[in-house]
Amino acid sequence: MITKSVTFLVPLLFLLPSSVLHANPLLGNYDDQFTGGWTSGTYGIIQYKIYASGKVSRNKLVPIVVNLHGSGEVGKDNLKQIKVPGAAKFVRNFKKRPCILIAPQCPPGNSWMGTAGDAVLALIDDVLKEVAVADRSRVYLTGFSLGGLGTWHFLAKRPDLFAAAMPVAGAGNADHAKLFRGVDIWIFHGKLDKHVPVKHGQTMAAALKKAAIPHKYTEFPDKSHFLQLTVYSREDVHQWLFQQKRE
Repeated sequence: MITKSVTFLVPLLFLLPSSVLHANPLLGNYDDQFTGGWTSGTYGIIQYKIYASGKVSRNKLVPIVVNLHGSGEVGKDNLKQIKVPGAAKFVRNFKKRPCILIAPQCPPGNSWMGTAGDAVLALIDDVLKEVAVADRSRVYLTGFSLGGLGTWHFLAKRPDLFAAAMPVAGAGNADHAKLFRGVDIWIFHGKLDKHVPVKHGQTMAAALKKAAIPHKYTEFPDKSHFLQLTVYSREDVHQWLFQQKRE
């Protein structure tokens, strides 16, 4: 009976999809998105891209980096958001600092402060649940302009989720500063910014200082709104971010 059972099952194995036969249990439902390049996905009302290595080990956890784009990348193509300097620079640094890079795209008529933002937070939770190699103590968040506003909004909703955050040319609610204990924050703003005036960055930095929340604030005296390339090209920015770990 044992021999017959084995003989019967072996042909059935060839009928299974190759993705099932070769699925990596460390990656759960995201197995097909760990390829060493950009892959696409949908979660709730958002589309997203993930850039992650297909070579993973149970003994080596990797951080998650969430990059929130600005208003210029809102859309349905699931492509524009990976062409911005933030996402591009994380990819360029990938060999030196591997991570699970998540680049969601906000759909038209929504924002990171709305249901699109809720979907991103749910996506992060799902990746942490499914992917055994995702380091829960190193979830990093950054965003530019609309994404900078989204960064502050995400921190206010889920301060427990993130180890570090870098809002670039964003604005937040100073009353929320006391919620951010345990999150390392580096704020970037251009003094000449006319889209999101520099007072927003200054106000958040002052509120963090008053609440005794460790943070860094960098103001560029000769820069306006579009700081992405300036910020994300800096080696010290990437070095600082990947050093942060939630206790």
